[in-house]
Amino acid sequence: MVSKRVIAVGRDPSKIVKTCNNAAVYGVKNRIEFIVGDFFESSGSLQAHVVFMSSPWGGPEYMKQRVIDFRIMPVFIYLTVKCALKTIENVGIFFPRNLNRRQIEKLAFGSRYEI
Repeated sequence: MVSKRVIAVGRDPSKIVKTCNNAAVYGVKNRIEFIVGDFFESSGSLQAHVVFMSSPWGGPEYMKQRVIDFRIMPVFIYLTVKCALKTIENVGIFFPRNLNRRQIEKLAFGSRYEI
């Protein structure tokens, strides 16, 4: 899928600068709007067809576990996912491969049960 326009949102200005540099290297910088800010604050005003998220998962420690219980992840990750799902219908999320899949399904398909 080729996108005409991308919006990159992040709180850390140094990471936005690195992302901007990477986009320039790959020749797509002119198609990306870079925003230094909080996703929670800006999500309501963003207009998009798809949201892709790649949150920090806490470093390499999570790979030592066979299956990760979503409930032990930092609260902001759960809130970010819920916020994105309320904002837009099409959300792509990079999850660690050992995250509990049943919990992801409940989150994605709007289960009335808590994760």
